[in-house]
Amino acid sequence: SGTDVQQVVFNGGDGNDLLDGTNAVLPLVGIGGNGNDTLIGGAGDDNLRGNAGNDSLVGGAGDDNLIGDAGNDTLIGGDGDDNLVGGAGNDVLISGNGITSFTFGGVSNFSDLGLDSILNLGGQDKIRLEQNIFTTLTGTSSGGLASSEWAVVSSNSQVASSSAWIVYNSNTGDLFYNQNGSAAGLGSGAQFATINTSTSVGVQDFEIV
Repeated sequence: SGTDVQQVVFNGGDGNDLLDGTNAVLPLVGIGGNGNDTLIGGAGDDNLRGNAGNDSLVGGAGDDNLIGDAGNDTLIGGDGDDNLVGGAGNDVLISGNGITSFTFGGVSNFSDLGLDSILNLGGQDKIRLEQNIFTTLTGTSSGGLASSEWAVVSSNSQVASSSAWIVYNSNTGDLFYNQNGSAAGLGSGAQFATINTSTSVGVQDFEIV
């Protein structure tokens, strides 16, 4: 008797690679390697990773996990419930048609994160903050961001004086980690994202992981 194929693995290595899994039914594991790679998922639950370089990762119909790693990457969710992890670099994270998680982590320190753009946040989408990176956050018992850790301001000049750890400018969409609270400056924090959305952003849109 034979052995059923459970998934397809693609390892691009160095260079600019293209993995087009649009017509794939089996789950894909795609690793771009060094270079500016394009990885496109299929119908399965895919795991796509760009590694170094400025990569483009596109989810398919399944529940996909897209990881940009180093470089200025573009991650686009598909029809399933996808997890987008930009990693280091200034990334563009675009929600798909399912429930999208925008995860900030996958690096050693907060300073390794770049300045990401979040597009199409809405519905049940979540912004997930890794606690080992956002070290001052304690969250709620259910894994949410506590209301005391969240603040909305109308000007970036108000961010540093806030006592909240996560501060959002509702006029510009700028999102900050205010690591030292109301003390001068942002401590080891900084702006880490800009949210481009037509819906309001609130504490309920965040998870601590």
